[in-house]
Amino acid sequence: MSARVRRGEGQNLDSLLDTMANVTGILVVLMAVMQISVGDAMERLRDDLLDRPGLSREALDAAQAEAETLRAALAPLVGERETLEASRRDRRDELSALRSQIADLEAEVAAARTRPRNQAEAQKQVEAAEGRALDLEQALARERSAVTALEREIASLPAVGSARDARLPDARRAPPGASPIIYACRHGRVTRLDAHDLVSTLDAAVWRASRATNPNSLSTNPLLRAQVVEFFATRDVGDANLRWRVYEEGDHLVGHLEWRGTEFGESEAQIAARTSEFRTELGLLNRQRSALQFLVWDDSFEVYQAARKLADRAGFASGWDPFDSDAPLRHYITGGRARGVVID
Repeated sequence: MSARVRRGEGQNLDSLLDTMANVTGILVVLMAVMQISVGDAMERLRDDLLDRPGLSREALDAAQAEAETLRAALAPLVGERETLEASRRDRRDELSALRSQIADLEAEVAAARTRPRNQAEAQKQVEAAEGRALDLEQALARERSAVTALEREIASLPAVGSARDARLPDARRAPPGASPIIYACRHGRVTRLDAHDLVSTLDAAVWRASRATNPNSLSTNPLLRAQVVEFFATRDVGDANLRWRVYEEGDHLVGHLEWRGTEFGESEAQIAARTSEFRTELGLLNRQRSALQFLVWDDSFEVYQAARKLADRAGFASGWDPFDSDAPLRHYITGGRARGVVID
């Protein structure tokens, strides 16, 4: 029996040896196939690299060094641009405040100069008023000097994004009873805005959306306000070039007049032509009954200067309001007037 067991063990080892030989052969074949495939892949990769333009490590290092140099040079310029823009805004606000003070002083001077007639008992009051008027005139002279100095300082600031002169044109007093004609200077173009028609269109759409006979009643009804906002978000209200959007600010509704594009109106070069639309409109307006009001965004100061020069030459009284590039053109539907309302 032990002899049969030994013969059985010998047969099992032969089968195992055959199996291992077969596996070894398969592995050898797989390795050969993989070697051939790797060789083909390397050949294709070598051909692709030969087809590409030469790009050495030295060239990459030089390009990276140049990029770092440009970034380092750009960093202080970005900070300087922001500083200049902030300085220009601060100076403009200060100039506006000074002009408001001058207007108040002029009114007070005129009142102080008004002397009561045929009233002997008011002589002391007259003398006191004259003294006050003299003080006010001196203060007015100082304010005007400050305005002149401030305008020179603003003009001396380097223009951001433009090498042109940033001199502020002086406002000209409008004739009594003159109607304002509004021109918007934005996206490098000047265009006339029919404020009356635009606001009438806005008010009519608000009524259609809310059916509120008194728009101020919307201030106490948040559901109606939301209904009006949704109405303007889903409907096109405006004209061919401008569109109204309505937003909530607290309990009030405010309309924002948005530009549909940047190509309508006339550029600085276009208004220089004798047949330009701007020149034609000036020829049709009565300068005794009309005063021009320019709304000037900071990306369009050059076209405003050109338009103002033509308006001044034609004898029109003109004023202007400056705005940042992202400032909206707004109209308050409900509530009181606030800073930034530029069309009504």
